[in-house]
Amino acid sequence: MSTERSKVVRFSIAGIAVLWLAFVCLSWWYVRGQVGYLFDLKDVPWSVQSAHCKSIFTSDTLLTCAFRISADDFSRLLANEQFSQVPTEYKRAHDFPMALDLGDDFVPAFHYSAVPKDAEHGGSLDVFADASKTRVLAHLYIE
Repeated sequence: MSTERSKVVRFSIAGIAVLWLAFVCLSWWYVRGQVGYLFDLKDVPWSVQSAHCKSIFTSDTLLTCAFRISADDFSRLLANEQFSQVPTEYKRAHDFPMALDLGDDFVPAFHYSAVPKDAEHGGSLDVFADASKTRVLAHLYIE
């Protein structure tokens, strides 16, 4: 292989690696941004990991996210809305109709609910957590 062709191959491989890394970083930040949007957080806790979100396209806002978080950071999720703890009627997280099979299918020990501040015409923010408050499923509905 000629020296010139070898340089082209190396630059091509480097370019592909840079594009792949940029895609991975943007994907990671985008999902973290969705978690921040759900809870009206400017700074998403660094312990948020394995986040998966899905939005259903309608005229309403329907966003569901499942993720893991440090138990120490869990309370930060509930800081910006008027949450109340409500009894959970689901045996598994994926039994919740809007779970969309995202994340782990854990046993929800906690269910918090709030009407989001920005929901002028109604809505809800439901947060399910396991007993250790490290696995979370959250669903935002704004009419």
